[in-house]
Amino acid sequence: MGIERLLAIAGPPLSDSDPAPQLRQTAPALFEMLRARNGFYALDGALHVFPSGISKHGHTLEVWNAPDLWLDGFSFAIPERVYFAENVFGEQFTLGESVELFDPETGALSPVAATLEDWADVILEDNYFTGHSIASQWKLERGPIEPGCRLLPKQPFVVGGQYEIDNLYSGQSLEGMQFRAYLASQIHGLPDGARVVFEISNRRGGRQS
Repeated sequence: MGIERLLAIAGPPLSDSDPAPQLRQTAPALFEMLRARNGFYALDGALHVFPSGISKHGHTLEVWNAPDLWLDGFSFAIPERVYFAENVFGEQFTLGESVELFDPETGALSPVAATLEDWADVILEDNYFTGHSIASQWKLERGPIEPGCRLLPKQPFVVGGQYEIDNLYSGQSLEGMQFRAYLASQIHGLPDGARVVFEISNRRGGRQS
């Protein structure tokens, strides 16, 4: 069983409490997985599954899915799903009628598996979906990824950045999602090959591009 195999290699739970009761109604398979281990890191930190209800540190599933945290940073409608986990690059695993991977740089969804059980099998067998090999290389060369952080691109992937150590830095997942929502909003609807210039306002009101 995929979930059983995944939990066998996962780190300690991120919450000592039971998942929020309402999750049993909205996402029963996820509720059962979190009841067995309420949030965790796995695969050298490449996979981060959010806890539900109460968290020892970091965001809970409920907070992460709150509209005003990062979801409303997109200027266009993005799919209504449960964003329940993230890979090493901060790309989000979503749960609806199936499990899909959300690219925060474009707002696009890619299919992963029909069920949560199948999702666990897929990510254990295919490094592509989690970036496990990159996480392992990072851990070997630079140490473990800090809790709450992901390996974010210096040059965004959508504009040619490579999925390589030299193009990555360890940054807070939330800040990465907020910036990428801005990025996706700027390029949404542009034709392939269009020239892109980004302007980013810093906290003191300056601008850089």
